[in-house]
Amino acid sequence: MIPIRRSLSLLSLLPFTLCATAAPIVPSPDRETFAKNNPTPEGVPVEAFQFGESLPKDLQIEVWATTPQVYSPVAMDVDAQGRVWCTEGIDYGLKPSIEAGQSIMVLVDKDGDGKADSSHIFVTEKGMRPAPLGIAVFDNKVVLSATPSIIVYTDVNRNAVFDPGVDTREVFLTGFNGGAHDHTLHAVMGAPSGQWYFSHGNMGLDVKTKDGREYIAGCYYGSSDLIGKKSSDGQLYVPGMAFRINPDGTGLMPVGENMRNPMDLFVTSFGDVFQSDNDDPANCRVTWLMEYGNLGYADIENGSKSWEEISKSWEEPNFGKNVDRRSTASHWRENYPGTTPPGNVYGIGSPTGNVFIEGTELGAEFSGLYLVADMVLKQVMACRPQAKDAQIEMGPITPFLSLKKGQGGQYFLPTDLVLLPDGSLLLADFYNDTSRRTNQVAGTIYRISRRGVKLPAPAKIDFESLDGLIAAMRSPVVNVRSHAAALLQTHGDTAVLKLIEFFEQEKNASIQARAVWPLAFSPKGREWVAKLLDSKVEAQRIVAFRALRLADPAGLLRVATKMANDPSAAVRREVALSLREVPFAQCKDILAALIKGYDGKNRWYLEALGTASMDKEAQVYEQLVRPAMADKAPAAWPETVLNLAWRLNSPQASSDLLAWVKAQKPALEIFRHYLMAFACFRNEDERTVRFNALSALLKEPALPGKGTRSRSMRSSSVTSPC
Repeated sequence: MIPIRRSLSLLSLLPFTLCATAAPIVPSPDRETFAKNNPTPEGVPVEAFQFGESLPKDLQIEVWATTPQVYSPVAMDVDAQGRVWCTEGIDYGLKPSIEAGQSIMVLVDKDGDGKADSSHIFVTEKGMRPAPLGIAVFDNKVVLSATPSIIVYTDVNRNAVFDPGVDTREVFLTGFNGGAHDHTLHAVMGAPSGQWYFSHGNMGLDVKTKDGREYIAGCYYGSSDLIGKKSSDGQLYVPGMAFRINPDGTGLMPVGENMRNPMDLFVTSFGDVFQSDNDDPANCRVTWLMEYGNLGYADIENGSKSWEEISKSWEEPNFGKNVDRRSTASHWRENYPGTTPPGNVYGIGSPTGNVFIEGTELGAEFSGLYLVADMVLKQVMACRPQAKDAQIEMGPITPFLSLKKGQGGQYFLPTDLVLLPDGSLLLADFYNDTSRRTNQVAGTIYRISRRGVKLPAPAKIDFESLDGLIAAMRSPVVNVRSHAAALLQTHGDTAVLKLIEFFEQEKNASIQARAVWPLAFSPKGREWVAKLLDSKVEAQRIVAFRALRLADPAGLLRVATKMANDPSAAVRREVALSLREVPFAQCKDILAALIKGYDGKNRWYLEALGTASMDKEAQVYEQLVRPAMADKAPAAWPETVLNLAWRLNSPQASSDLLAWVKAQKPALEIFRHYLMAFACFRNEDERTVRFNALSALLKEPALPGKGTRSRSMRSSSVTSPC
């Protein structure tokens, strides 16, 4: 079990029980019997009036579905018909699990009045982990995230009931560790490219794909036996990971690592990934996930140590209420080369489901909001991400929906958020007063919509025709438009004119960007997308580069060469990220241009350069950075070069950085910053070299002064990894 001090999240108190991969499907669940024998506390599910004035005044909240239509809703998705598919946590508690197994529920608003009229079971599986944490629907494929596997059910006869003799069940991926813990496998979601993204917490994994890829990750928190083992791409990953994969099960690729428990991801129409990290309670965060980013929870060498074990005494102590000496700087290792900034750290909480609103169905003022459900705060939080320099800043967090003052003890635990085809918002309420086990089995799904406005019925989705696919690209339902994008890629040049027309007529920049991805997959469309690389709009250049990189890998270097001198740091960041696996000889000139564009300050850009230099750091430093300093004494080196040496962290770079420290005798804060590079090493030999170098530095009479630097250096000892 996980001590409550360390985790306030919904399922972290459940026992660790691994589930069978091929769980039997059973026809007669006893969920209703279980619910009847475990009655709810006195009262009814939280009604709209108990939310007070927290909801924006132009919106209203109403019950869309409630017990007995659904019990303890955990994860939701919406299909092309507007039906809501939901996993339940009905056996979340101290008593034995329901004997028949876990059910996927289908809820339907048949008459369009804003309330579910019926619900039924799609499938029930015996032996599945309690409260599966993710569900996604792509036409008639239902994708369930239930540790240890991602399971794909294909509803062949499309009746929304799994018929074992007709429909199919496939274990899409397996090898995700953690059992019933919540730091495990989370929902799959579609991207504008037609690919699928998903995340997994830091319980560790060993996943093999049909095209021969294997990804391994272990850390002190879970799967310690996997610590130090490399994946098939030769890299060593730290769990708490985000991935993308093709819908056919090929091309699995990590897009982020070393989070604690990234719950659901959201991929915008421009291809940006947002996530909320659940949960070390005093340091929860919402973050833009820069591709390949290491978000710094466990030690970045191999994940074998927690942040508490090796945090430095000087790293911003935060003595908040009920907080035992914690610091965002040490917690997310933002002082170490190789980690990206932590995003917006908001403190105590337990973030779960999320959604990014791109349309205006709820009102123009809500377009561009990122919403996150938080169970500990018992609210839906909102922030407005904004592009700035080489990064996306998440912006201030404000309550979008919360309980009335003094009602924190109400049975209300928000777990997931999805948009309906009409653009209204659904919120799942697990209906509990605490994240501890209580065998509470009621539940509610709320609908948030514009007050006094009846939206027109959404267009019927037709995945069979070209016009139907184009129309589906406008859907607020993310997995509907992602599936349409994947199908449009198969139409080749026949879809080009309609997609260009879609782009040119659409005024909403996010919706407009959706056309770029499928266009890049046809020869004629690719020519048109390439013209966007010269657009005056930075976001259009970014999405064009991303789409071309994905659709035409063979043309990457040509496009990267063109964009390496782009005036936008964000565009150049994308170029840098694309070079991660390109040999140095093939990208030397591109890297030189990107390094020239570094302002010496922006950490996101510096980390992107580090990604571009992966496995070629020594060559990059010695051929592209150091020569510019050949005629200058160490004391005269500019900040740009020092930071590049700090991030590239090759043996020569470290030696030069040490020479600069000795010559410059920097102020204490700067001294600490650059010496953090010596706390990062890849093996025992490298650790010994760095330890000896710093030990020698302690003997420099001009450096310690009155002992401040000496004490600081000892507190940053490299006897422990970063």
